[in-house]
Amino acid sequence: LAVRSKAPVVNLSCHRSAAGAPAPSRARSYLGLTVAPHSGACLCPLSPPRCSSLRPAWSCCLCPWQVANHSWGPATAGDAFSSSSPSPIQGTLLRGAEPRRGQPPQGFVGVNASDINYAAGRYDPSVKTPFDVGFEGVGEVVALGLSASAHYAVGQAVAYIAPGSFAEYTVVPARAAAPVASVKPEYVTLPVSGTTAYISLKELGGLSEGKKVLVTAAAGGTGQFAVQLAKKAKCHVIGTCSSDKKSAFLKSIGCDRPINYNSKHVGSVLKQEYPSGVDLVYESVGGAMFDLAVDALATKGRLVVIGFVSGYQTPTGLAPVQAGALPATLLKKSAGVQGFFLDHYLSKYQVAMDHLLKMCAGGDLVCQVDLGDQSAGGRFVGLESVFRAVDHMYLGQNTGKIVVDLPPSVNSKL
Repeated sequence: LAVRSKAPVVNLSCHRSAAGAPAPSRARSYLGLTVAPHSGACLCPLSPPRCSSLRPAWSCCLCPWQVANHSWGPATAGDAFSSSSPSPIQGTLLRGAEPRRGQPPQGFVGVNASDINYAAGRYDPSVKTPFDVGFEGVGEVVALGLSASAHYAVGQAVAYIAPGSFAEYTVVPARAAAPVASVKPEYVTLPVSGTTAYISLKELGGLSEGKKVLVTAAAGGTGQFAVQLAKKAKCHVIGTCSSDKKSAFLKSIGCDRPINYNSKHVGSVLKQEYPSGVDLVYESVGGAMFDLAVDALATKGRLVVIGFVSGYQTPTGLAPVQAGALPATLLKKSAGVQGFFLDHYLSKYQVAMDHLLKMCAGGDLVCQVDLGDQSAGGRFVGLESVFRAVDHMYLGQNTGKIVVDLPPSVNSKL
């Protein structure tokens, strides 16, 4: 199926750039991610050495002014054609698909810390530029492939997970979409952040009543769900965050012991209040926080790594940890560390989404979103605001999932 958000006909993509070329005046950069009016090639304002340290041979460019002028072609059964796809594919024709008259198509897209890793080529080095970025969104179906037409209808609201979601039109395999009641930003919290928490805790967490669970970055996009799901399992939940305001939010969703690491040392609090350690850590920060979490593990404790955001801004994408002592620490505690990457658990994805949507419908799950209303530049509106949204996240200013609002455009070329 094809899903339309409500942006102009553009997409955020990574493109090859001319090494050392001067940056146009309208360009802005974020750690090697350059946005500029597209004119055949994006230009990188970074010096060649820094560009190569971030990604050999090319620099990442996210270009919201790039208009997709590809020929419209038919889509595969179960899919539909996207404005961001460079070649025709077979199946149902999308050309001429229009939003319902009088009702502009609605759409929101989610911003993830991993967007930087994907754009930098760290997840799949085999992917060659240009490629589109963004992982998830919520919008309206505008066209259907043959198999998708049995389960979806044009105009239906869906939440979806699909590479290249920072675009007006996105090709979404029917299996990667989930019907939702309406196009609301709260549903964007579920396809990546919600399912990551649900599946990782269910498959790897070993949750049971009375277990002590530590959630790092607990007030973030996925942390908020880890807190709530652990509480649903009758666990005692500790959550780290960066402000008293976030501590208050964590208390409101059931967190037993929020810790503001800017006012209290996490390691000291854990040693004093949980001397026997914690049974599970849901870890997404990395670096020094990872080391503290390992030290806080109880005998037979588990640490699940779902990210290491503190290192994503570095040239290598990593934050240093005390790896030399790790084997001995784990051995002494009979403890374990395991990674979780959502792509490896896609067979569990639909069940997870169905369960989370039922919880939402029943009022049993808080889906906190941050649309940037309190940020310096105001609400995140349009693809060009993705860069501000990323800054907002890495500055630790968000509470909940960061979501970008894609407004309708009278200048749409479709």
